[in-house]
Amino acid sequence: MFGFFKPKPLLCQESTDWVKLCYKLFLDSVGNEHFDRIKMILPQEEYFPDPYDGSYENVRKLLDRICEYMHINHEEITLKLYREEIEDIEASLKNVLPSWEGNKSNAVGFYIENGKGENAVISINQRTLHNPVSLIATISHELCHYILLKRWKLGKDIEDMEAMTDLLTIFLGMGIFTANSALQFNQWTDWRKQGWSIESQGYLTQEGIGYAIAEWAYLKNDKNPKWIRYLCPDVKSYCKSSLRYLKSLENT
Repeated sequence: MFGFFKPKPLLCQESTDWVKLCYKLFLDSVGNEHFDRIKMILPQEEYFPDPYDGSYENVRKLLDRICEYMHINHEEITLKLYREEIEDIEASLKNVLPSWEGNKSNAVGFYIENGKGENAVISINQRTLHNPVSLIATISHELCHYILLKRWKLGKDIEDMEAMTDLLTIFLGMGIFTANSALQFNQWTDWRKQGWSIESQGYLTQEGIGYAIAEWAYLKNDKNPKWIRYLCPDVKSYCKSSLRYLKSLENT
């Protein structure tokens, strides 16, 4: 009797259609040969062998390595670090501010497209430097802005631009870091008290990330991916459910 119960999608039809449409755009933009060379980047020393201490030099090496994985010329990217205060952002960017939604002082990173012939600028909030997973996700997101806006010439005001940017990080193999930085639990203590907090990052829900990673695996014809064990528990569960759902569609 249990055979009558088929897996159901985690997302509504509109959302699954949006993921498929974006992936088609990405695939048309990079080509099948390029996509075949893309692989899932893992949180292993094999992929990130450089010692990390949070210094500018270490962050620059990290950015250059991610550029390599995303097939970007790192020499076209200028890196800046800033503290949370607006005046520090203004000083570090010489009074040239980008436009982004919400409170600028809470941004973990942002992208500036300079004039013709000048490097693009990726600026990273220093509060992310203590968390390499969050830092890698932030750098990947801002580099995807570079691809969408400067390389592919998409309009800045395109609907769902930020969510599309997160989706591109998954398409280009950085999905584990996007997933594992989407919702983070932090515990803290001092001499008087202790507590915990939840910090969210990114523009896709955990369900959306799980489904998008499953769709990516299917594009790669990898229907039982070994790297799924590196996903945080919630996204891993959503990804497994989505893989079962996609598999059920093959039999309909």
